[in-house]
Amino acid sequence: MVVVAPRVRLPEFAKATAVEIESFCMKDSTHQSQSISSLLQRLVQDGSLAIVVTLIEAPRNAGAKMIVEGKGIHHGSFEDASLDEAVIRQAAVFLVSKEETRTFYGREFAPELSEFNEAQFLFELIQPEQRVVICGAGHVGASLAKLAALLGYRATLIDDRKDFVRRQDYPEQSIELLLAESWSDAVRAVVGVGRGVSVAIVTRGTVKMNNACALSCHPGIRTTLA
Repeated sequence: MVVVAPRVRLPEFAKATAVEIESFCMKDSTHQSQSISSLLQRLVQDGSLAIVVTLIEAPRNAGAKMIVEGKGIHHGSFEDASLDEAVIRQAAVFLVSKEETRTFYGREFAPELSEFNEAQFLFELIQPEQRVVICGAGHVGASLAKLAALLGYRATLIDDRKDFVRRQDYPEQSIELLLAESWSDAVRAVVGVGRGVSVAIVTRGTVKMNNACALSCHPGIRTTLA
């Protein structure tokens, strides 16, 4: 199935700041699992980075979780205000470290909280799936999309010619096909906020077309013009 890109407005960006904190208790229950799952799904869809912290061994509240977003908002609590603050600070340090998973003892980041010195906390990085957006479904674009799929990337192939984005030509389910009515609107719709996205512009070479694709990209996106 080919998705036709409508004319759209620029995506809304999150308005929350680092000092705004949304907190709710995450208990060990089915409701907790559903809340965590839906929250993580939203963060991934938004292209946000987040840290999931699980208290895996402790005198109390073992199994409790906290999710700390990259912009400082946190969800969940370990039912100790001082510990919550220490975990949020450590999550910021962990995010900068570029590690994906690590276990810390409480004494490593909150030695003043003696009750939790021997407690163990699992920190896990949640990040958006790496995607490649390819503008132009000619020979180069088609080959690049197939290569990206082979390497495990999710690829989006965009073209304004219906015959070039036919599903029967691309059996790979990791390749999304997008028929563009407007190049700039199509790129904006797919790229979103741009985290985890690389864009390759391999269109038919008209300056107007290439500029429309390039200018539609978020400033932080890696863009290649061929």
